[in-house]
Amino acid sequence: MLDIIFSFGLSFLLLFALMPFVIKTAIYRGIIDSSDERKAHSGVVPSSGGVGIFISFAFVSLLTIPADQLGAIRYIPSSLVVIFLLGAQDDLSPLRSFAKLLGQSIVVFILIVFADIRIIQLHGLFGIDALPYVINIVLSILFYLFVINSYNLIDGINGLCFSVVILITSLLGCWFFLVSYYEYCTLAFVVCGATLALLMYNIITATIFTGDTGSLVLGAVCSIIVIQFLDINSTIASDSMRFESPVIVVTGLMILPIYDTLRVFAIRMLEGTSPFVANKRNLHHLILEAGLSHMQAILTLLGSNVFMIVFAIQLAEIQIVFGFILMIFVSIIFTQIIRLIIVSKPSVASSS
Repeated sequence: MLDIIFSFGLSFLLLFALMPFVIKTAIYRGIIDSSDERKAHSGVVPSSGGVGIFISFAFVSLLTIPADQLGAIRYIPSSLVVIFLLGAQDDLSPLRSFAKLLGQSIVVFILIVFADIRIIQLHGLFGIDALPYVINIVLSILFYLFVINSYNLIDGINGLCFSVVILITSLLGCWFFLVSYYEYCTLAFVVCGATLALLMYNIITATIFTGDTGSLVLGAVCSIIVIQFLDINSTIASDSMRFESPVIVVTGLMILPIYDTLRVFAIRMLEGTSPFVANKRNLHHLILEAGLSHMQAILTLLGSNVFMIVFAIQLAEIQIVFGFILMIFVSIIFTQIIRLIIVSKPSVASSS
């Protein structure tokens, strides 16, 4: 327990101490994010926070996780080097979508082939359990690419992506601890500590953004620990800690990036544009348009995520497909409520 607390604290302090240097370097090198009609911020802000996340995660995880417990974890920093370089290049000079996917595919290859971190079964979703090798490889590739990019997509307002990552890593970190998988518990809390430190620089008045470097790294780590949660859940002996429908629990944990990405991609394709062309259709943009402040938007979305996690845990014992559909239905209702608020704003203004 003390080792995990130490890992969390060291990760937090290391990133917190690194940030002033990273901010100065980013400004000097011109690694900045300027405001435009699509951005929710104003002015110029350094966008190299992901550098600190990567350094803190790689250093602290390799330092504090015992060598005999590293196992597949030893391949994770190697894969993140690739995604770190990919994100850094994109922050300096935006890459084409194809180049990003190609770079991310190299990361996924390392995680699947060398680390063997993949989705090997659907845990009863659509009545399917174990998957043939080729199918689970394809599904794992799609899952990794989807999740990595979904975290990049929700990184649109100060603190939102960080808050979601802290929520997921802290909850899964506690679960890994309770089922005695201390190496993944440490991994989760190292990410949690680093992300919390960066949040301190980002939540009220942003002095630095994570950039694509950070959001891609965070998305990759979250996808890893979620897949390990699914795998470990099916092997543990404790009935009290095992979920009958872990896919429902994962959906609840990741409902914000999953739902928002699916929704935005669908809207873009229906409009005849590429799903990778950025616009202001994300949930956080809708909430800001409804009149809420940045902080209120974050608290609304984070509170909704917490509600969906509790909802998912309650649904975890029922028929898995029904639970999955019900969660998506609740998410759609939430979106429509926001839309009704936006539509009603002009009428309120005119009546006054």
